[in-house]
Amino acid sequence: MASPAKMRQPPRPADSTVAEPESFYGLRPFPSRGVVVTNEMIDQLRDKLGS
Repeated sequence: MASPAKMRQPPRPADSTVAEPESFYGLRPFPSRGVVVTNEMIDQLRDKLGS
């Protein structure tokens, strides 16, 4: 016997397609401005700010 969850689902046509946007997980980076930011530069900023 089929499980109750499967019995409740309506049948789907074989040729049905679902259009969904492409999944994206994480952060989308900003566009490059041509400047490389190094960890050393970040550390210097943190030292100046006292963080």
